[in-house]
Amino acid sequence: MDEPMSFFRNREAIESRRRKQKRIFIDERAIFYLNLHIHCAVGIDNPTLYPTVSRRHYFVRFWVKPDEGERFTTNTVEGRLDPCWNQKGMILLGNTCDDYDFLYVEVVREGPSVEPETSDCYTVVGRANVPLPMEVNAAKTESIGLVRFKDGEVKGEGFIVLSMELQKRTLSPRYLFG
Repeated sequence: MDEPMSFFRNREAIESRRRKQKRIFIDERAIFYLNLHIHCAVGIDNPTLYPTVSRRHYFVRFWVKPDEGERFTTNTVEGRLDPCWNQKGMILLGNTCDDYDFLYVEVVREGPSVEPETSDCYTVVGRANVPLPMEVNAAKTESIGLVRFKDGEVKGEGFIVLSMELQKRTLSPRYLFG
């Protein structure tokens, strides 16, 4: 008989705690952001190597989670060898930045493809994995080498210039009412 009584006592205690938890206090929480400024690319898609490419419109696709999550893009700009986006943005990383190691970047050309393996009119002309900043509020601007996969080989071709800064914002404590 002790077994059923202890079950009901535990259940009453749980219900009593739930009634008392109508107002929940949330401690201060940190939210991490990656401030990103994509400046330009230099020396990509060389016209002497790709003479059949006449329309050269580029955008940058970037993300922080390798297999999931949102992918972001810049506006499309026209450029020969050195397209310039000069775009700023912010990526929300959440309560921790430990889950993120790299900013994944691809420079993409829009238009008719000269590569037979792409039929969707988008060609990745360079990509890079950029280590995220390790220190909060320490901005860095870098020129990062891009690689291109061509004929089963990885070739270095051009650079992308970008600035990154990891920021931490502390939210004030607040009450939630349930």
